[in-house]
Amino acid sequence: MIAGYELHVLLIMGAAFLVAGGIKGVIGVGTPLVVVPVGALLLPPTIVLSFLIVPIIAANAYQYFSSDLRKDSIRRFWPAATAQLIATTITTQFLIRIDPDNLKLMLGVAISFFALLQVIRVNVDIAPRHERFLQVGTGAMAGGIGGVTGFQGPLLMVMLFTLKIEKDMFVTAMAMFFLVSYLPMFATLSAASILGWQELVISLAATVPLVLGIKFGERFRKRVSQELFRKLIAAMLVIIGCNLIWIVLSAS
Repeated sequence: MIAGYELHVLLIMGAAFLVAGGIKGVIGVGTPLVVVPVGALLLPPTIVLSFLIVPIIAANAYQYFSSDLRKDSIRRFWPAATAQLIATTITTQFLIRIDPDNLKLMLGVAISFFALLQVIRVNVDIAPRHERFLQVGTGAMAGGIGGVTGFQGPLLMVMLFTLKIEKDMFVTAMAMFFLVSYLPMFATLSAASILGWQELVISLAATVPLVLGIKFGERFRKRVSQELFRKLIAAMLVIIGCNLIWIVLSAS
């Protein structure tokens, strides 16, 4: 055992972080969407979320601050980020009080719902004068869902899809949103002693395969067209959504 966890569990989690990093390098999302379902088969959801904190903060800090579009992203999407931060800070307080089975169910429902939106290809044109209202509403709902489940990404992805954001701006904006969401979660888990020293050490170690995967994925993204970029996101949501449904149904 290492830091209180079986070696095979840590190896599987490391592989999950590597794969998640590759996906995130291409489309800007994917870390919790990959790691949480895999981890849910092996560990309590709150422990899996605690493993994610440091790698996600490090990975998104890298993607955001290395982007030439970082100033443009915060200039355009600050309303969504602000609403998200407030909602996440409030709802994260409920994370430590939720039964693990209920948390799994919420994860499955959230991902399945957003995967369905991508499958049916909801196409809505938003007038520029309405964009700020869309951002505030989306940011608040994403923060509310993410503060409890750890899944901030899907609803924000739908918003960026609706606004037809270019792929590099998409990745930069998602990095900003993830940074905003996981800092209050880190504070809550630490205060609740869920993120102990063992989890912190593993979380730090998990940063290595995640960043390696991101660097590989970024090379591939340069060759990806905008249309293929959108298809990759939709495909990933469908796969992860189906996987989470299977986890929930098999446990019932």
